[in-house]
Amino acid sequence: MKSLEAYKHMSPYYRALVNEREHFQDQTAIVKELIKCINKPHPKILDAACGTGDVLALLASDYEYITGVDGSPDMLSIAISDPRLEGIPFSCCRWENLQSFFKRQGQFDLVFFLGNSIAHIEDENHLKEVVTIVYNGLNSGGILAFDIRDWAMDISGRLIEQGRPIDSPRILGTFKENEGKAFEITDQCSYSNGRQNIKYEVQGYDLSDTFVLSYLPFSCDIALDVLTQSGFIDCKTQKYPNWKYTVTIGSKS
Repeated sequence: MKSLEAYKHMSPYYRALVNEREHFQDQTAIVKELIKCINKPHPKILDAACGTGDVLALLASDYEYITGVDGSPDMLSIAISDPRLEGIPFSCCRWENLQSFFKRQGQFDLVFFLGNSIAHIEDENHLKEVVTIVYNGLNSGGILAFDIRDWAMDISGRLIEQGRPIDSPRILGTFKENEGKAFEITDQCSYSNGRQNIKYEVQGYDLSDTFVLSYLPFSCDIALDVLTQSGFIDCKTQKYPNWKYTVTIGSKS
């Protein structure tokens, strides 16, 4: 995926950008609600887009069997080197290679992709491929969940993110490195070739970096169709308190 190269650039600033773990409290609440739907005392849980491992850190005190994978070695290196995450197993694995991961690690009871990460897929066929692999990697009664931005159709018929200015830079904030040096991050949203592109610029004392994260806009209806076609049952969309995205959920019979 093209965004993997962008995460190489983003990784040094990621936790500052999301205010350490505060951003992940709501994601963790969603995961805990999903776990309640699994009829097992010790469910096996996989964060399939774990990034720097922050959601798993918040789950660690309550659940024994938690694991994280991510396609970005640079994001994972932060998780692996964080003493607060010691003991949590992490693997570098692209989504299309999850089949090999499941063969090594066995099947899971919950696999989730949160933070709009699933939209990094290349196209709808890629989505179908990933969803099918996850289906095969779930135990009976297991759950797949991923969230989707609330895309809206503009007058030209393309899907865009509601309420987000196009081609207009936003200042996300001023942050500090470990050495105390300040830097500013801005982002700018644009659309091309059927994708949303978020360009980030980092500027500060001896710092200058630019990178782009790319997302595929797709509707909840498409997501539900893909889940159904892949064999999932009880497929639905769910809104959760304080979470701005819609969560799509399917169960394995």
